[in-house]
Amino acid sequence: MNVSRSQVGIYDRQILTSKGESYFSSVDDYANQLLVRREGTAKLYHFRDEVLCIEIEKFNYDKLKLFFLGLLWRAHVTNHIFFRKVSLGPHEKVIRKMILESNPGYSEDYSVCLGIYRDAPTYGLPIIEPNRVRDGEVNHYKFSLGSFVALIKVDKRPFGEDWSDFLLNPDNPLRYTVLDDMKKEPLYRYIGDRLKGRESS
Repeated sequence: MNVSRSQVGIYDRQILTSKGESYFSSVDDYANQLLVRREGTAKLYHFRDEVLCIEIEKFNYDKLKLFFLGLLWRAHVTNHIFFRKVSLGPHEKVIRKMILESNPGYSEDYSVCLGIYRDAPTYGLPIIEPNRVRDGEVNHYKFSLGSFVALIKVDKRPFGEDWSDFLLNPDNPLRYTVLDDMKKEPLYRYIGDRLKGRESS
Protein backbone atom coordinates (compact mmCIF):
# COMPACT_ATOMS: atom_id res chain seq x y z
CA MET A 1 0.00 0.00 0.00
CA ASN A 2 1.61 3.23 -1.16
CA VAL A 3 1.32 6.23 1.12
CA SER A 4 1.76 9.88 0.26
CA ARG A 5 1.39 12.24 3.21
CA SER A 6 -0.63 15.40 2.78
CA GLN A 7 -3.16 17.61 4.55
CA VAL A 8 -6.42 17.97 2.67
CA GLY A 9 -9.48 18.41 4.89
CA ILE A 10 -10.44 16.28 7.87
CA TYR A 11 -10.89 13.28 5.59
CA ASP A 12 -7.52 13.20 3.85
CA ARG A 13 -7.98 11.54 0.48
CA GLN A 14 -4.38 12.28 -0.49
CA ILE A 15 -2.69 10.00 2.06
CA LEU A 16 -3.08 7.10 -0.37
CA THR A 17 -2.57 6.49 -4.06
CA SER A 18 -5.66 5.51 -6.03
CA LYS A 19 -4.57 1.87 -5.77
CA GLY A 20 -4.27 2.16 -2.00
CA GLU A 21 -7.63 3.92 -1.71
CA SER A 22 -9.30 1.00 -3.48
CA TYR A 23 -8.64 -1.10 -0.37
CA PHE A 24 -11.14 1.07 1.50
CA SER A 25 -13.87 2.00 -0.98
CA SER A 26 -16.05 -1.06 -0.39
CA VAL A 27 -15.89 -0.95 3.42
CA ASP A 28 -16.34 2.84 3.44
CA ASP A 29 -19.50 2.52 1.35
CA TYR A 30 -20.85 -0.21 3.60
CA ALA A 31 -20.22 1.77 6.78
CA ASN A 32 -21.90 4.81 5.23
CA GLN A 33 -25.02 2.80 4.42
CA LEU A 34 -25.20 1.18 7.84
CA LEU A 35 -24.08 3.96 10.18
CA VAL A 36 -24.95 7.19 8.36
CA ARG A 37 -27.93 6.28 6.20
CA ARG A 38 -29.04 3.72 8.83
CA GLU A 39 -30.39 1.30 6.28
CA GLY A 40 -30.51 -1.68 8.65
CA THR A 41 -33.64 -2.78 10.54
CA ALA A 42 -33.18 -2.07 14.23
CA LYS A 43 -34.70 -3.26 17.49
CA LEU A 44 -34.89 -0.96 20.50
CA TYR A 45 -34.42 -2.21 24.06
CA HIS A 46 -36.02 -0.06 26.75
CA PHE A 47 -35.92 0.40 30.47
CA ARG A 48 -39.27 2.01 31.22
CA ASP A 49 -39.46 4.85 28.66
CA GLU A 50 -35.72 5.10 28.06
CA VAL A 51 -33.93 3.39 25.16
CA LEU A 52 -30.76 1.70 26.45
CA CYS A 53 -29.64 -0.35 23.47
CA ILE A 54 -30.16 -0.47 19.71
CA GLU A 55 -29.67 -3.81 17.98
CA ILE A 56 -29.27 -4.65 14.29
CA GLU A 57 -29.72 -8.38 13.76
CA LYS A 58 -27.73 -8.76 10.55
CA PHE A 59 -24.58 -6.95 9.54
CA ASN A 60 -21.35 -7.71 7.71
CA TYR A 61 -18.75 -8.10 10.46
CA ASP A 62 -15.78 -8.26 8.10
CA LYS A 63 -16.65 -5.04 6.27
CA LEU A 64 -17.58 -3.05 9.34
CA LYS A 65 -14.53 -4.13 11.35
CA LEU A 66 -12.22 -3.41 8.42
CA PHE A 67 -13.81 0.02 8.09
CA PHE A 68 -12.86 0.88 11.66
CA LEU A 69 -9.36 -0.57 11.30
CA GLY A 70 -8.97 1.56 8.17
CA LEU A 71 -10.30 4.62 9.96
CA LEU A 72 -7.79 4.14 12.77
CA TRP A 73 -4.87 3.46 10.43
CA ARG A 74 -5.60 6.47 8.20
CA ALA A 75 -5.92 8.70 11.27
CA HIS A 76 -2.43 7.55 12.28
CA VAL A 77 -0.90 8.03 8.80
CA THR A 78 -2.22 11.49 7.97
CA ASN A 79 -0.36 14.61 9.08
CA HIS A 80 -3.61 16.53 9.51
CA ILE A 81 -3.65 18.33 12.86
CA PHE A 82 -7.18 17.08 13.59
CA PHE A 83 -5.76 13.57 14.08
CA ARG A 84 -2.61 14.60 15.93
CA LYS A 85 -3.48 12.53 19.02
CA VAL A 86 -3.65 9.25 17.09
CA SER A 87 -0.32 7.42 17.22
CA LEU A 88 -0.31 3.64 16.90
CA GLY A 89 3.36 2.85 17.52
CA PRO A 90 4.06 -0.88 16.95
CA HIS A 91 0.36 -1.55 16.35
CA GLU A 92 0.58 0.25 12.99
CA LYS A 93 2.34 -2.63 11.24
CA VAL A 94 -0.13 -5.19 12.61
CA ILE A 95 -3.20 -3.17 11.60
CA ARG A 96 -1.71 -2.39 8.19
CA LYS A 97 -1.16 -6.11 7.57
CA MET A 98 -4.73 -6.93 8.62
CA ILE A 99 -6.07 -4.35 6.18
CA LEU A 100 -3.91 -5.56 3.28
CA GLU A 101 -5.01 -9.15 3.91
CA SER A 102 -8.69 -8.16 4.41
CA ASN A 103 -8.45 -9.82 7.79
CA PRO A 104 -10.75 -8.25 10.41
CA GLY A 105 -9.43 -10.51 13.16
CA TYR A 106 -11.49 -11.83 16.04
CA SER A 107 -13.69 -9.61 18.17
CA GLU A 108 -10.89 -9.36 20.77
CA ASP A 109 -8.39 -8.13 18.15
CA TYR A 110 -8.53 -4.33 18.17
CA SER A 111 -12.05 -4.58 19.56
CA VAL A 112 -14.64 -2.04 18.46
CA CYS A 113 -17.56 -0.84 20.62
CA LEU A 114 -20.26 1.48 19.29
CA GLY A 115 -22.47 4.00 21.01
CA ILE A 116 -25.04 6.46 19.70
CA TYR A 117 -26.11 9.75 21.25
CA ARG A 118 -29.65 9.81 22.61
CA ASP A 119 -30.40 13.10 20.84
CA ALA A 120 -28.79 12.07 17.55
CA PRO A 121 -30.43 13.49 14.42
CA THR A 122 -29.61 12.11 10.98
CA TYR A 123 -27.08 14.91 10.56
CA GLY A 124 -25.92 18.11 12.21
CA LEU A 125 -23.74 16.98 15.12
CA PRO A 126 -20.06 17.99 15.15
CA ILE A 127 -17.20 15.57 14.57
CA ILE A 128 -14.96 15.74 17.62
CA GLU A 129 -11.18 15.32 17.49
CA PRO A 130 -10.31 11.67 18.25
CA ASN A 131 -8.30 11.06 21.37
CA ARG A 132 -6.68 8.25 23.31
CA VAL A 133 -8.62 7.08 26.36
CA ARG A 134 -7.74 4.67 29.14
CA ASP A 135 -10.61 2.60 30.52
CA GLY A 136 -9.17 0.95 33.60
CA GLU A 137 -6.03 -0.68 32.22
CA VAL A 138 -7.15 -0.79 28.59
CA ASN A 139 -6.11 1.80 25.99
CA HIS A 140 -8.43 2.73 23.17
CA TYR A 141 -9.16 5.58 20.78
CA LYS A 142 -12.47 7.39 20.90
CA PHE A 143 -13.88 8.61 17.59
CA SER A 144 -16.98 10.80 17.88
CA LEU A 145 -18.36 10.83 14.35
CA GLY A 146 -21.46 12.97 14.38
CA SER A 147 -24.28 10.94 15.87
CA PHE A 148 -22.27 7.90 16.98
CA VAL A 149 -19.13 7.06 18.92
CA ALA A 150 -16.63 4.29 18.19
CA LEU A 151 -14.17 2.99 20.76
CA ILE A 152 -11.32 1.10 19.11
CA LYS A 153 -9.07 -0.85 21.45
CA VAL A 154 -5.32 -0.59 20.88
CA ASP A 155 -4.20 -2.97 23.58
CA LYS A 156 -3.62 -6.70 24.05
CA ARG A 157 -5.77 -6.66 27.17
CA PRO A 158 -9.52 -7.20 26.72
CA PHE A 159 -12.25 -4.67 27.36
CA GLY A 160 -14.05 -5.18 30.67
CA GLU A 161 -17.20 -7.28 31.01
CA ASP A 162 -19.37 -4.15 30.89
CA TRP A 163 -18.46 -3.82 27.20
CA SER A 164 -18.69 -7.49 26.22
CA ASP A 165 -22.23 -7.27 24.79
CA PHE A 166 -21.27 -4.31 22.61
CA LEU A 167 -18.10 -5.59 20.92
CA LEU A 168 -18.34 -6.10 17.19
CA ASN A 169 -18.62 -9.86 16.97
CA PRO A 170 -19.38 -12.05 13.92
CA ASP A 171 -21.56 -14.31 16.08
CA ASN A 172 -23.73 -11.57 17.61
CA PRO A 173 -26.00 -8.80 16.34
CA LEU A 174 -24.60 -5.30 16.04
CA ARG A 175 -25.42 -3.42 19.24
CA TYR A 176 -25.12 0.27 20.07
CA THR A 177 -25.15 1.41 23.65
CA VAL A 178 -27.25 4.57 23.91
CA LEU A 179 -25.26 7.48 25.35
CA ASP A 180 -26.35 10.69 27.05
CA ASP A 181 -27.25 13.66 24.88
CA MET A 182 -24.51 14.99 22.62
CA LYS A 183 -25.63 18.45 23.69
CA LYS A 184 -24.24 17.70 27.16
CA GLU A 185 -20.72 17.19 25.79
CA PRO A 186 -18.39 20.10 26.73
CA LEU A 187 -17.28 20.70 23.12
CA TYR A 188 -20.86 20.84 21.86
CA ARG A 189 -21.71 23.45 24.50
CA TYR A 190 -18.55 25.41 23.61
CA ILE A 191 -19.50 25.48 19.91
CA GLY A 192 -23.04 26.54 20.80
CA ASP A 193 -21.76 29.38 22.97
CA ARG A 194 -19.46 30.59 20.19
CA LEU A 195 -22.30 30.56 17.65
CA LYS A 196 -24.60 32.45 20.00
CA GLY A 197 -21.85 35.04 20.52
CA ARG A 198 -21.55 35.59 16.76
CA GLU A 199 -25.31 35.99 16.38
CA SER A 200 -25.47 38.63 19.10
CA SER A 201 -22.45 40.63 17.83
